[in-house]
Amino acid sequence: MQTEQRFVPITIFNGKLSPAEALVKHLREHHDLRFTDIAKLLNRDQRGIWCTYKASQKKEPTHIPLDPHHILFPVTLFSDRNFSILEHIVIHLREKYGISEISKLLNKHPSTISTIQTRARRKQP
Repeated sequence: MQTEQRFVPITIFNGKLSPAEALVKHLREHHDLRFTDIAKLLNRDQRGIWCTYKASQKKEPTHIPLDPHHILFPVTLFSDRNFSILEHIVIHLREKYGISEISKLLNKHPSTISTIQTRARRKQP
């Protein structure tokens, strides 16, 4: 596996896939990574990555459309298991954006974003 920094666009997270499914599907199909490499990057079990990818294929059999000129997240952000993938996204975006802007970017209700932010704050030291 190459040690280069990889990034994922925010647009992969606003579809019908769960954040984990979208992330794994993107890394597998757009970065051509093996399941073992994805598992190492995300600090997760290889078998769980495989199951997540198979579930994503059932929900979304085609490639996720990309907008590379949009907000990008480093993949290493998601290796911290203290927070969920969506919590990492919201924490990262709250540095520059408000709740309503984040909800539009992720195609989620503002109260959902607010709840995620509250849960993430409770987990922070």
